[in-house]
Amino acid sequence: MKPPEFEGSTNSLEAEEWLTSLQIVLNFMDLTDQEKVNSTINFNNRMAMKAQQNEFNNIKQGTMVRRMLDMFHREIAVVIDSGEKPPTTVTECVKRALRAEYRLAQAKQERAKFFEE
Repeated sequence: MKPPEFEGSTNSLEAEEWLTSLQIVLNFMDLTDQEKVNSTINFNNRMAMKAQQNEFNNIKQGTMVRRMLDMFHREIAVVIDSGEKPPTTVTECVKRALRAEYRLAQAKQERAKFFEE
């Protein structure tokens, strides 16, 4: 079950609504009072753990992408990092690099043909 999340509002009405919705979920699960307490603690721990994991993954990915950009040939790095939205994952960075490399190779071939004529 996906329990409602409390965002830490100081509005008493929002806090009361959250508590009521949480009680509905726990009552539906037909738990004892002790199981309800344990479940609530586990719900919050899981949510906190998931948030920390996401934050870590985003930081790790962002750092790796920056490092990868520094490793590419300058022409390719410029293409990868250009545009409205820079790459945010390593996978996206690699896909853009492959596309950029292919397009740069095509451009070189076209220039070579132009100068041959």
